[in-house]
Amino acid sequence: MRRADYESALAFYAREIKPDRAQILFVENTNADLSDFETVARREGHALSTLSYLEDPSVSEKGKGNGEALMFDRVAEFLNLSPIPIRTVTKITGRLKVKNHATLLSRCASFDRFISCRVSSDLKQVDTKYFVTDCATWTTYMTGLEPLVDEINGRYLEHAAALRFAQTRFDGLAWVQFRRRLHIEGISGSTGVPYGTFKHRIREGMGIAATRIMSDRSYL
Repeated sequence: MRRADYESALAFYAREIKPDRAQILFVENTNADLSDFETVARREGHALSTLSYLEDPSVSEKGKGNGEALMFDRVAEFLNLSPIPIRTVTKITGRLKVKNHATLLSRCASFDRFISCRVSSDLKQVDTKYFVTDCATWTTYMTGLEPLVDEINGRYLEHAAALRFAQTRFDGLAWVQFRRRLHIEGISGSTGVPYGTFKHRIREGMGIAATRIMSDRSYL
């Protein structure tokens, strides 16, 4: 089921994105066979780029965020070695379809160095499901996060990303805020509940209420 969700999301983006405008990179750390994903992309005219490797089990034992942080490093290596100049990088959790991504991306074209993301109101977490940066910002600020992730003690990838977000602001990079709420379809990796359903909206509402009571946190 999970694999079908990933293929469905990939098919969505392959249809939405013109091959001459953007490159799709699929990253996974179980060394899976991705030939069927390449076929899905090819149907829509895309030559899918892939990074498939087997992560050290010791990393997986620490938590999902540690593995994802190391994926960010792999993406940076890909960007640095790319023979094609890449200006903008959009990170999307693989099973999700951000239906209004074109609208969200439209404002980013006006900035050279930027990060576009949702940040909690207490500035302690960045929503890492979906965010956008220029290539140089990714390779400079979104790498080396794994040592900052300590899930056992409540320090997640979202917290590590928030530290780097704060550094981008200190260094004068633009924060391009989303003017619209993300319109997401797909399955939540943390709850297993589909986005957009009544059950998810109730769960999301309860989560927002709880975080506001506990830490006055909501996403901007």
